[in-house]
Amino acid sequence: MPSTTAPTTTGQPTTQAPTTETPSTTALQTTKQPPTTDMLTTSQTTGQPTTREPITEKPPTTALQTTKQPSTTDMSTTMQTTKLPTTAFKTTAQPGPRDCWGYYSDGFYNSGLYTIYIKGAAPGGTSVYCDMQFGGGGWTTIQRRVNAVDFYRNWASYKMGFGIIDDNDSDFWLGLDLIYLLTNQDDYQLRIPLVDWYGEVKFAKYSEFRVNNEADNYRLTVSGFTGTGGDSLIATHNGMQWTTHDKDNDNAIGTNCAEVYQGAWWYNSCHTSNLNGPRTSASISPGRGMVWKTWPGESVSLMEVEMKIKPLSAG
Repeated sequence: MPSTTAPTTTGQPTTQAPTTETPSTTALQTTKQPPTTDMLTTSQTTGQPTTREPITEKPPTTALQTTKQPSTTDMSTTMQTTKLPTTAFKTTAQPGPRDCWGYYSDGFYNSGLYTIYIKGAAPGGTSVYCDMQFGGGGWTTIQRRVNAVDFYRNWASYKMGFGIIDDNDSDFWLGLDLIYLLTNQDDYQLRIPLVDWYGEVKFAKYSEFRVNNEADNYRLTVSGFTGTGGDSLIATHNGMQWTTHDKDNDNAIGTNCAEVYQGAWWYNSCHTSNLNGPRTSASISPGRGMVWKTWPGESVSLMEVEMKIKPLSAG
């Protein structure tokens, strides 16, 4: 499970949003000021949920009864009126932003740990890394590969998430359950910065990114490519279910793509991207690394990669 360290906030929000778009590689920054360089900074924000007590109206314990006196004839009439109890409705206020864009919109421009309140997730909030400088800011990071953490893991690990979400220099996978909840509470876009072993940077951006629930094996919906790194996701992986070495949902006959390529992904039969494959040297056997086929190619492993999302309406 990713760490759930509660973030803290220092400084006051500024009024100018950064525009720099560079993958994050630097250390933490504790003063909350708008960015002035191309390097990423780190801040922590803690959002404590607040509970609104329901207002309950106690229903009456007895009914009111009015009796009409009988007339002088042999007929008698009785009328009874009962006051029904009133039902009180409980309302719960949103305890805080549901993604990193919510914090950015509130004036928080430092990258770092924040607690977000995803619709349908744990009420105490979820710790995530917010990139407030990359591509206009407000990006919720769902995957990061910058070190040698082993990503060849089983279904349960990818479902719940793993790694350390604590700074700008740690590897993690947020977890498919949380990614599902995140991407189904709004319309989200995906941006993937790609870095090769020579330090060259390209990116792929998708205007639609959504993951279905576990009952559908976290099926991928992705469309609307733009970017400089080419599209290695839509044609092969759109509509595919998640596959790990212990749960095969790919289209390959007689083999498990996760076993062959030492990763976990929305494999078809098998892949044009493999961003959870081994982080290894630049030159590899075709497909056996952190691969993005359109750049730098299927025989070259990337050095760094991240997956970040924010609402499409944010621009």
